[in-house]
Amino acid sequence: MSVLSEFLKNKLQEKQDNNPAYSMRSFARDLNIDPSSLSKVMNGKRIPDIELVQQILEKLDQSPEEIEKICFKIEQEKNIKAFKISTPKKEYKSTPELVFKIISDPIHYTFLELIKLNSGKFDTEFFTKKLKVTEERIVEVLNNLQQAGLIEIEDDHISDLTAGFSSHEIGLEQTNKANKEYQKSLLELSKEAIDEVEMENRDHSAIVFATNQRKIYEAKGIIKKFRQSLCDFLEDVDEKDSVYALHVGLFPVTKK
Repeated sequence: MSVLSEFLKNKLQEKQDNNPAYSMRSFARDLNIDPSSLSKVMNGKRIPDIELVQQILEKLDQSPEEIEKICFKIEQEKNIKAFKISTPKKEYKSTPELVFKIISDPIHYTFLELIKLNSGKFDTEFFTKKLKVTEERIVEVLNNLQQAGLIEIEDDHISDLTAGFSSHEIGLEQTNKANKEYQKSLLELSKEAIDEVEMENRDHSAIVFATNQRKIYEAKGIIKKFRQSLCDFLEDVDEKDSVYALHVGLFPVTKK
């Protein structure tokens, strides 16, 4: 049942409790709506535009705050309906351009982790607040992930389907380029965190040392194990409340 239909049914019931003779036709008359149109709205077969919703709520003496709250929820319902998968996911096929876009932009990875925080509930207000982006940006991310077959949206729930996702479609050269863009974007986020996140909620540290490049291959293996070990440790918690990024850089500061 939609937010609006449930709200209207409750209001109609309240009026009928006070006046048993009060009918659906009486309700439609008071709201200045055609009875058949009102019936469709109350049965969830039609979602009116926001302007009409506001008029209805005003006639029912709702406060501006309550009107804003209900209208926001209705917009969420429209988003859910727009993104709901109506065809089998096997029909979705990633394009090289789409895969590149997903790999190169960290927001897609962050979003996939973020849905774990609210058990996959479709909640645009939650996403925009946590990611500090516009609703339009969230819609873009949802569209990219859905078209790539990485998420499935059904009713008000988002399912992560990333198992088996491959970047092979765009070729090694393009994959490397996308990964470079991803690393650069993470570095920008890391720089922002230095200024915006309290010390107790982050760790930025560095060390400079002399070595021989013959040891770098083995060092990369140690870093890989460390990354996974730390990730396993931090993910081993029942209630998650944040999405973190671990960015490790090992590079020469001297020139050949």
